[in-house]
Amino acid sequence: MISILGKKEDLGMQDGTYLVQPMEVLARQKSLANIKSIPILKLNKNQYPIFVSGSARSGTTLLHSLIAANSQIGNCYNETNAFTSNDDPLICYYYLLYRRTLLCLQRKKTAIRWVEKTPKHCRHIDKIHKLFKSKVKFVFIIRDGRQVCTSKHKRFKPTEYTTTPNRWIKESGYILKALEDYPNDTLLIRYEGLVKNPNDTVDSVFNF
Repeated sequence: MISILGKKEDLGMQDGTYLVQPMEVLARQKSLANIKSIPILKLNKNQYPIFVSGSARSGTTLLHSLIAANSQIGNCYNETNAFTSNDDPLICYYYLLYRRTLLCLQRKKTAIRWVEKTPKHCRHIDKIHKLFKSKVKFVFIIRDGRQVCTSKHKRFKPTEYTTTPNRWIKESGYILKALEDYPNDTLLIRYEGLVKNPNDTVDSVFNF
């Protein structure tokens, strides 16, 4: 069994158990052959993820923050983009494991699951589901496309926009396909409903 728990100075091999450091090194090397030489990762209940996703400017940050505020949810604070590359899903996961999961579970001892938010992960649902099977939960958020495409971010120039109409259409299509392909593992939240009634909307996530 591979453990993701432990102090940073203790990472390595201990009593036949792999800890995080060798995973991170191999993931950086992009070596699938070496990754597969590591024993298959066995996750316990507090290591299964919730992925929040949707087009940029759809409210993913707001939804992620509300979910992560729960005392039983560990929080990956920054977007990992772990599954947005063309690498094998196993390599992607070991990268995610080292970069975020270890830290978010250590920071919140009461966590029974953990949540990660990367908008572009909605394009890679099949890859993520293949790795976690039915243990993963996807929470998608969709917002009126007109509002998405005219929403600006402070990092961009006043004349620049984050999401084009074509991107919104394409990523909405990925979300609708995921809802159809994995009905038991996906939940759709509407931004307008979240803003109007945040308590009930978040409750629907925790009841999911």
